[in-house]
Amino acid sequence: MCTHARSAAAATALLRRISNGGGPCCTPRHHRGSAITSLLRTLPQISRISMATRLSNDEREDRLAPLLKDAGWNLEKERDAITKTFIFDNFNSAFAFMTSVAIKAEKMDHHPEWFNVYNRVNITLSTHDCQGLSARDIALATYIDKAAAKYI
Repeated sequence: MCTHARSAAAATALLRRISNGGGPCCTPRHHRGSAITSLLRTLPQISRISMATRLSNDEREDRLAPLLKDAGWNLEKERDAITKTFIFDNFNSAFAFMTSVAIKAEKMDHHPEWFNVYNRVNITLSTHDCQGLSARDIALATYIDKAAAKYI
């Protein structure tokens, strides 16, 4: 059995390589009986999965600009990310908001960077796959604003 079929981390690395356009190191037959066999059978599905890409200049103007102008999000200076601070009436409201965002983020498989002290929640969004802002950040920021409105 190949070394890459021996651990979940190695199998994940192989799948990431495949989804980025690289091929498997060998054939599914070689992996017969290993945990990766069923994953290799899903290669047609994996090829349909696209990795996140950075927002184009047009997308930044059309989709990001409204968040920056109207919704109070700010571009971070040191990297391609957006940030926003939310202030709630109390800790319970802040925590309920964070729980709502956490559930959505888990479903999206896109998790914010955040910091919470009592009634204040600071959120930073950036997509690690493309090392910058992507459509996933826009979608999550839009959800975050709607969720915050319920608790503020």
